[in-house]
Amino acid sequence: MSQVEANHRRLQAHYRRGDPGPFIEPRADGASDWQLIAHFARLAVRQDQYVLDIALVDWDGHRPYRRWTAFQGWSGPPSLAQRLEAAARALEDEGLFRLCYWCGQRNNRGHMSGISLEEADTSIPICQSCAERFFGVVY
Repeated sequence: MSQVEANHRRLQAHYRRGDPGPFIEPRADGASDWQLIAHFARLAVRQDQYVLDIALVDWDGHRPYRRWTAFQGWSGPPSLAQRLEAAARALEDEGLFRLCYWCGQRNNRGHMSGISLEEADTSIPICQSCAERFFGVVY
């Protein structure tokens, strides 16, 4: 049995037990969430409104690009606390960011794949790095 097949079987067994994930121990640094915000968020001013934009990663073939979408708006300049609260909510929005079931790291949804399991109604979210490294996916 190949390592890819073994990883797929381990993931199936983990899912069948109802374990919520992540499969392996998540990174303990915690900094990656705020690095995501630094990389995928911006504060813009449009038509006298302050807007927190979040970038969604889309793909043109093998080339990623950012598509900015408004997430939160304010009629005046937002305080630091307002911006941090909105950024924290953006990180929890599965339409924007998802947690990898295998490694536990949060990623922009455009950097996520899915591994299909027979018993799952939907695919299991796996980051592209884990999909390549552990499941043999080639992008």
